[in-house]
Amino acid sequence: MDSMESVHKAVLVDVWPWWVGGPLIGLYVIVFLLVKNRLLSASSTFQFVTDRVLRPLLGGKDTSRDWLTGSMALDDPEPNWLGLYFIGLFLGGVVSTLAAGTFAADPGLAGMAATYPVSLARQAGILAFSGLLIGFGTRMGGGCTSGHCIVGVSGLQKPSMISTGVFFGSGIVISFLVDWLGRGMA
Repeated sequence: MDSMESVHKAVLVDVWPWWVGGPLIGLYVIVFLLVKNRLLSASSTFQFVTDRVLRPLLGGKDTSRDWLTGSMALDDPEPNWLGLYFIGLFLGGVVSTLAAGTFAADPGLAGMAATYPVSLARQAGILAFSGLLIGFGTRMGGGCTSGHCIVGVSGLQKPSMISTGVFFGSGIVISFLVDWLGRGMA
């Protein structure tokens, strides 16, 4: 075991138990609400960051407001922390992977190949189409699954409770459908 791997093992664990990770996420959401008076939202953060980057490149200006993240106007300096939060999400994953010594560039996904035994190009197409569906569903549902489940349900928001039920119910049905279709293809 090399030194980076031993440091990683000493500081972090591979998978945190639900009874540690769940309360820590909940505590973070509460502290964030108390300190910033904002709800934590990855999907709104992604929307804000892409608006800040893409709209000026395309010559547009957005002056809308979003109840979840406050002002979304491009000339409002206050929510610049959203960009830092988004960068932090990405860098946290990179640092953790590098510290674990498990970073490897591999375009093939073992689980994807087992489920869809097709070419790498078709697997990429399936992932791209799935990503579009997820993005469409996130906008249509008023937020991502994590936002509804962690923030909305804990706030007893009826739309979030309904959305969470639909997410989980649909996930169960689709997983059985994909398994059934996969058996038919084999």
